[in-house]
Amino acid sequence: EDIFIGGKIRTGKGCWPVNLLKHACVLCLLLVTWIFFRAESVSDAFYVLTNMLSGIGKAGYLKAGISGLGLDKVTLATTVVSILVLAIIDSSSYICGDVIEKVSNMKLVLRWSIYIIFVMIIIVFTPAVVSTEFIYFQF
Repeated sequence: EDIFIGGKIRTGKGCWPVNLLKHACVLCLLLVTWIFFRAESVSDAFYVLTNMLSGIGKAGYLKAGISGLGLDKVTLATTVVSILVLAIIDSSSYICGDVIEKVSNMKLVLRWSIYIIFVMIIIVFTPAVVSTEFIYFQF
């Protein structure tokens, strides 16, 4: 039986491949809904859905997709490392228990040292000027 506790789905029965498959299905459904959210019209969204896998077998498909993001190598590497760190922390919560709860139960000095390190990481890796338009302004 699946139980929703603290923002996570805890499964009483089933093994981790089943849970991984459930998470992958939810992610795929979420990505499809984002297509409809960002499209100019419903017909544009269906066009994207029907053509999004065309040309996937061609050489350079992945390289062209990554270069189309407009990120330099340092920013791309920082993004990949950040995603890996988040994935490791999330995976460790399934193995070792809730990481946030463990940090909350640490001694005051150690806990605040971790908080300060994370704040410093955010400050260092935040771009100086972000001039992107807010997403809801398009509606």
